[in-house]
Amino acid sequence: MAQENFYTEVYPDIIEQWRFYLDLLELEEGDKVLDIGCNRGDTELFMVNSNPQIAKVVGIDIDELKLSDASKKVSTELEREKIEFQKMDACNLEFEDESFDKVICAETIEWIEEPQRVIQEVKRVLKPQGIAIIQHSDFDTQVFSTTKLSLTREIINKFTDSGPDGTIGRKLLGWCKRVAFKEIKPVIYSVINDSFKKNYYSYQVAQMMKEWLTSQQLIEEERLNEWLEYLQRIDEKGEFFYSINRNLVICRK
Repeated sequence: MAQENFYTEVYPDIIEQWRFYLDLLELEEGDKVLDIGCNRGDTELFMVNSNPQIAKVVGIDIDELKLSDASKKVSTELEREKIEFQKMDACNLEFEDESFDKVICAETIEWIEEPQRVIQEVKRVLKPQGIAIIQHSDFDTQVFSTTKLSLTREIINKFTDSGPDGTIGRKLLGWCKRVAFKEIKPVIYSVINDSFKKNYYSYQVAQMMKEWLTSQQLIEEERLNEWLEYLQRIDEKGEFFYSINRNLVICRK
């Protein structure tokens, strides 16, 4: 997925998305940053190369294979100095209270059994006046330009409803309110594509939906292939459009 390798494989729409996220974090000189659910490490690479003034970014994940892949990407002296990866459970962060200036948890919380506990841990390890961003997509908000509305709605709805929690983005604000940060602000970032090409999110998520729905035997592969071919034809005519909402909550301790 583009979300995993957006920097090393160059996905311009996701790079722009992450630039927006990092602007919201207000990264300053000497900041120590925690990334919960670092995946394959592209966030860390992008963060230190676009904000070399930060002191350190620590990426944690529970998946050893992803951490191994992430570590292999670290290549420059700057990256080796400022990036650290650790295997860790997000519900039980192995850091002392008030360890980080900034924390981000993006596209991760859907896969965690106790999301409220993760947010409590975020607040615990965040320094006073520190900023945290809790983010997740709401997959029910996807829009594809199409005249095949019935099939497209079926694909989106079955994909959204068959995962761990495809509408978790809209729940983040309530969870953050319960943790009682000093300041809480909800923000929506919309990814918008006018091209159905391999290095754009719309193409990658459509392929992911096909693979997921086929593996779960929820929609026949033939119908999904027809849908993908139809989206390709729309793109060739210059009429393609896609959007999805990323739900963010900016929390200040």
